[in-house]
Amino acid sequence: MTWLVYFHVLAVVVWIGGVAFVTAIVFPVLGRMEDSMAKVSFFMGFEKRFQFLAKILVIIAGATGILLFFERGGFGSLTNTEALLMGYKFFVWVLYFALLFGAEKRLMATLVSSNTPVEKAFKRLTLFHWVVLILSLLAVISGIRLVRG
Repeated sequence: MTWLVYFHVLAVVVWIGGVAFVTAIVFPVLGRMEDSMAKVSFFMGFEKRFQFLAKILVIIAGATGILLFFERGGFGSLTNTEALLMGYKFFVWVLYFALLFGAEKRLMATLVSSNTPVEKAFKRLTLFHWVVLILSLLAVISGIRLVRG
């Protein structure tokens, strides 16, 4: 089912591309803003819009990924290396799914308390985004490795 591959790759490209955009473009722009309230307002509005899209893309990537996995033969078709790569991709997907569908509020409370200065909060969020982006890019590399050998 070739269409599954197209949907899967497009969902991942837009999803991880969005994460890269937020991490490499939005956060540096926010870092240059002087007004703390404007910074928070811009971030909240931007994140809310992207989060809606990310939820849809994560569901599409997960659903198509599972279907492609079973189309390929499921667990019986995996070598040890493939199992590790597939497991890593699944780990990253579960991480995003958990963040987008519930854990983000708890994480935000951990990273940013009500008395955390805005600058410090954005530095923590920026660092978190870089970590998540690197994990995501490694998952993309894992996917390429699985397909291309």
